[in-house]
Amino acid sequence: MQRSGFARSVTMTAALAVAAGVSAPSPSLADDKLDDFVAAYRDYASDGSAAWVLSKYVTFKLGNKCWAKLAKKDQGALHAASYFTRDIVAWAKDVTGDDWSSIESQSGDREANLKLVEPMMDAFKARFAMTVVVEGDDCDARSNSLWLRYWTQIATGLKNYLPKAQKVSVTLNVTAKAKDVTVEVSKDGTSFVFTAPRDIEAAAWSDKLDKPFRRIKAGLPDEFSFMAYEYGGRYWSAWVLSKFTTFKVGKKCLARMPDRDKSALHTASFYTRDIGEYAKLVGAEDWDRIEQQSANEPEFNRELVAKDMDEFAKRFHITVSVEGDDCDVSHGALWLKLWSQIATSLKSYPPKAKKVSITLDVKAKAKDVTITASKDGSTFTIVGPRDIEPTGWSDKFDAAFKRVARKP
Repeated sequence: MQRSGFARSVTMTAALAVAAGVSAPSPSLADDKLDDFVAAYRDYASDGSAAWVLSKYVTFKLGNKCWAKLAKKDQGALHAASYFTRDIVAWAKDVTGDDWSSIESQSGDREANLKLVEPMMDAFKARFAMTVVVEGDDCDARSNSLWLRYWTQIATGLKNYLPKAQKVSVTLNVTAKAKDVTVEVSKDGTSFVFTAPRDIEAAAWSDKLDKPFRRIKAGLPDEFSFMAYEYGGRYWSAWVLSKFTTFKVGKKCLARMPDRDKSALHTASFYTRDIGEYAKLVGAEDWDRIEQQSANEPEFNRELVAKDMDEFAKRFHITVSVEGDDCDVSHGALWLKLWSQIATSLKSYPPKAKKVSITLDVKAKAKDVTITASKDGSTFTIVGPRDIEPTGWSDKFDAAFKRVARKP
């Protein structure tokens, strides 16, 4: 096997190796190890284009003892590679329309067919690259090893959720220091850096690897609105949060809000429902009905809803501020009840103003709820306590909105 056909340079600098805890072989040795793995996989799968997926798109940063296991048939890397390459080939077909496996296996000389495939696969380098870093000189390379499962799961997530991606760069860092799966995603949604535990399986790790790809497919800009979509199954509900609602909360608070085991998502389901009802009362479309109607394709119906909601966003917004870096997101948390009550009062007593802006400021020192509203209800400034619930606070919301409500 010629190196030019089935391997690419794997750069493993000393600095990167030290940072990852990997004993770094020389670049030439790393190339040889990759050649061995790719050759073994081509023999294992009888598929040259699939083997090229490994050599053209994946950079492995592994220790010497780990490398030595990859090409062995009694280990699990070859089997894992069959799933990884299958999904990357399928994803690339969705992206480019080129079916590499079919071209390779068409009638005629297989090697000649591969020469037709190679330029297509080389062109795909501009659209996909993945780096896999496993901490330590040795690794578990059995079929159920964590890092191999992470590796294949990421490919499945790409195939299932990013069929139209223009460019994707993925880094998987596997380290003994990690306790959970975490991810950093670039603002443009093209770069993903996953960090995952090497030895101890984290809860729901596969969901955590898939989630960034699912969120991009959903087109939702933040974790809370995306989780609200998955919680309730409606785009319009998530858009009530992303288009009409601004949360000015601390980092710890923001990180806790999307947790399914807490109450913020449950509260959001009531809040978004009531905002949808309020919007209908003041002239917006019935977003829930349009999104679910049987007429048209679902994507077309969502576009109708999004367009109307974008128009509504020009005349309605709520800003929620919670003092402190962290917040209570458990069932019955006071700030969640204050936030939800705004939507309930809006639905019951929609203001007569054509454009409405509401601010909720939750403060630790506040002792009671105070509400200041303009005469036509175009602005509301609400200050409420963060920690100690005052008596009769919900009545104050209703009274304030009722005073400026439009006629039935």
